[in-house]
This record gives sequence, C-alpha cells and structure tokens, in this order.
Amino acid sequence: MNPVVRAVYFMGNSFLIIVALLSAVWWVIVAHLYVAYGLPAALAFAMGSTILPAAAIGMKHHDHHDGYDHHEGCNSRCDRR
Repeated sequence: MNPVVRAVYFMGNSFLIIVALLSAVWWVIVAHLYVAYGLPAALAFAMGSTILPAAAIGMKHHDHHDGYDHHEGCNSRCDRR
C-alpha cells in the first residue's frame, strides 16, 4: 500500500477514535452529573457545553452590517476582516 494512503488511513482512524473517546467522556460526565446532582445539573452542563461555544463562534463570525449599509455613526472597527 502506498505510504501516503497508509498515513491518511491512520490519521482518519485516529481522528475517529479521538472523537469517539471525547464523546464517551462527555456522556460519562453527563451521566455522573445526573446521578450525583439530578436532572437540572446534567441538563445545564449538556446545554452549556454545546450552546455556549456555538454562540461564541457565532458572535465571532457574525457581520453586524448584514442587511443595512455602513453609516458614518458606526463606531465599530469594520475594517478588521
């Protein structure tokens, strides 16, 4: 087998294993919080660990000038793309 193909195959398998292990760890944490502290704590962790990073990334990539033209009174740094 070609060395490049072997390397890509190894990296793909490694990536899938790492994602599966991280997912398993996340579910173990959720289960532990459910058993130890109840449903509200488990839901708070599950929602917080998924919604907060998504909201942060969304705010970072959001263009606040969508839908209207740039005006003189805008005090944001619009030239920093």
